Amino acid sequence: MTHPQRLLGPSRGECSGRTASRTPLAREVGGAIDRRVATHTGGCLCEAVRFEVAEPLTRIEVCHCSRCRRSYGVGFAATVYARSAGFSWTRGRDAVTAYDAPLRTSPPAYRHTFCARCGSPLPIVRDDFGFVEIPVGTLDRTPDRPPAYEIFARSKPPWLPASVAGRSFDAAAPRAEHVARELAGKRDR
Repeated sequence: MTHPQRLLGPSRGECSGRTASRTPLAREVGGAIDRRVATHTGGCLCEAVRFEVAEPLTRIEVCHCSRCRRSYGVGFAATVYARSAGFSWTRGRDAVTAYDAPLRTSPPAYRHTFCARCGSPLPIVRDDFGFVEIPVGTLDRTPDRPPAYEIFARSKPPWLPASVAGRSFDAAAPRAEHVARELAGKRDR
């Protein structure tokens, strides 16, 4: 799922998708990337699809945009990111289905990836951007750190607590490109 802004573009309005623009904050949140390298595994509800990632994971990002709420069927999407170079499908790659929603403003499209058999959300691999977005609920071992921040908080349902993360932004997180660059292996200039 990919937000309306391009990978390193400015933050604009309501998200039209995830991944490219809604990448986590590294320096703004203070250590958003867990540098411990371990192999993380996960899969879907029916176990037809399994994956592993041998890369550090970012801290959890919580998104309340309307498309994430509809994609996940709940008040938010909770995701982590890793470099796509260390990601692989270990079972059921043929059951992985992607849906690109119509554009609202500009590319890339909002992408939702799911199991064709059980409908569970699955990681969104964006080789074109160099990273993968992983729904936290698909991981076999839940990350032990709290969410780093939440975005599109202005769209948060009223039945959720005031804040589920340390920082909250009404739209996309400012300066999110730091982690995008870091995940892509590029340095800030």
